[in-house]
Amino acid sequence: AVRGRGENSLRLLAVTALTSLDAADLAELGIDCSVGDYVVRRARNALAAGCDGVIASGQEASRIRDLAGERFLIVTPGIRSDGTAHHDQKRVTTPRAAIGSGADYLVVGREITQSSDPVAAADNVVRFPIDGDRLGAMEVYGPDRFGTRVFPDGIAFDSAGNLWITLVL
Repeated sequence: AVRGRGENSLRLLAVTALTSLDAADLAELGIDCSVGDYVVRRARNALAAGCDGVIASGQEASRIRDLAGERFLIVTPGIRSDGTAHHDQKRVTTPRAAIGSGADYLVVGREITQSSDPVAAADNVVRFPIDGDRLGAMEVYGPDRFGTRVFPDGIAFDSAGNLWITLVL
């Protein structure tokens, strides 16, 4: 994939371990190490292969950041606000914890998409204070060609009902 990308600006990300997996799940798959060690091993392999970053839980983001430095992107799923349901996710972090651990991008799904008021739920995710300030500006993913409807504060839904938010940290 890295060779095939050529000079294209496409960024390649490798999945480390799904946030719905824990140590027992890895053991069942025959992986005999901690989740953290497994994730770091996969991040090291992604770095060696020339990937631009990884998709990893906020629980391992600081170890990946220590390994790879600032040039390596960390996209973090399994984001849950305090007091919200975890669903099938076993390794969740709050937005604050993920950002504090080094995540570059947060992936927030069901907390928003399954809410009776998704705009309010998204607003709740991005309104937590960081060192006494609110989260920085937001950019919206979802170009107009997808029929994006933009709501206040950069929250948008495309024509398929998918939510698109980017947090600028």
